[in-house]
Amino acid sequence: MHVLDDGDTVVAGDKFGNLAVLRVPERAAKLLDSDPTGARLAFEKPKFGTTHKWDLVAESHIGDIATSLTTCALAPASRQVILYTTLMGSLQVCVPFVSKSDMDFFRTLELAMRKLWTPASGRNHLAYRSAISPVRSFVDGDLCEVFFTLDYDMREAISDEVDRTQSDIFKKLEDMRSMFAF
Repeated sequence: MHVLDDGDTVVAGDKFGNLAVLRVPERAAKLLDSDPTGARLAFEKPKFGTTHKWDLVAESHIGDIATSLTTCALAPASRQVILYTTLMGSLQVCVPFVSKSDMDFFRTLELAMRKLWTPASGRNHLAYRSAISPVRSFVDGDLCEVFFTLDYDMREAISDEVDRTQSDIFKKLEDMRSMFAF
């Protein structure tokens, strides 16, 4: 688990291979700001369950157990990313979107890739990313990167679905790479 810079948000991985972003509920955060000892929160008596539960912001199945999580900038003068390592030894990053237009573009590209491209395993991509619980507020960058490896006809079909040219899609993917990682 790693606490983000705002102090109310954490990123956590579980033993099932999920990665989740959780946030303290607004009411609990205000109570903690007014009473830093937390005594008022500790003695609240709920009728059912707990008084305050984390709000789930984002969740996805990453396919491996996250062993360490941190925030860092991977390149000089770049934005912060969430960097995590997994039990099998891979290094992966979660990149926050800078603008809504970028988020919409990559979400549309991901949906088109899911619809038109089938992996070698034949498994449904959405079923994999939602193995334990439904994927929420994540765009699979690995799936979007597969666009580079596809043949011309498949890239053309996907670019028609996204309503962009292939060069526009290549440029967006390269911009995202250079802005955060490479």
